[in-house]
Amino acid sequence: MIDIVQVSELAQSLSQVFAGLSDLGSQVQQAVPIDPAPAAAPLDAIETAPAGTSAPPNKHDLSIIGLIEKADWVVKGVMGLLAVLSVWSWAIIFDKWTKLGRAHKEADRFEHAFWSGRSLDELHEQLNRKGDGHPMAQVFSAAMQEWRRSMQTGPVSTGLLPSVKDRINRVMNVTIQRESAMLENRLGFLASVGSNAPFIGLFGTV
Repeated sequence: MIDIVQVSELAQSLSQVFAGLSDLGSQVQQAVPIDPAPAAAPLDAIETAPAGTSAPPNKHDLSIIGLIEKADWVVKGVMGLLAVLSVWSWAIIFDKWTKLGRAHKEADRFEHAFWSGRSLDELHEQLNRKGDGHPMAQVFSAAMQEWRRSMQTGPVSTGLLPSVKDRINRVMNVTIQRESAMLENRLGFLASVGSNAPFIGLFGTV
């Protein structure tokens, strides 16, 4: 059996060791002073931006004007070219829209006059007096002029009628091609711009 005296002596020794450790900890705390936590700054000392002053400028301006200003000369040149092509294209579109609309209305009036039962000579004289220059009137006037030119030498014989009709058809075809070319003028420019504008824009992004 364990001797009671030895156990009591061991307990006393441990208590003395713990007491020595506690004394050592208190001495260390007294030797190293602990700085108090810094006090919070008063609200009056906090600097606030005066009213009316703007925030510092943003270094990354993503607005349209900012992007244009930061672009190099190649990108600016491409954007300028696209802007000019856009304005010119819209001008052509508006011009064609007005001309085609007017030609459509004038064609309706001419068809109404042509099928009204009036004499072709009378209609031709009326168109010449008015100076009507829409495509259908021009084709009709060219055919009538060729017919009158053929009738200047006298009535056309039956054998010459096919040649007269052929000349009238050729004159009408030439007039139709000329009037069609006038109506289709600058449409090739629109086709070229529409097909090449995306590639021009991509060139500016490279």
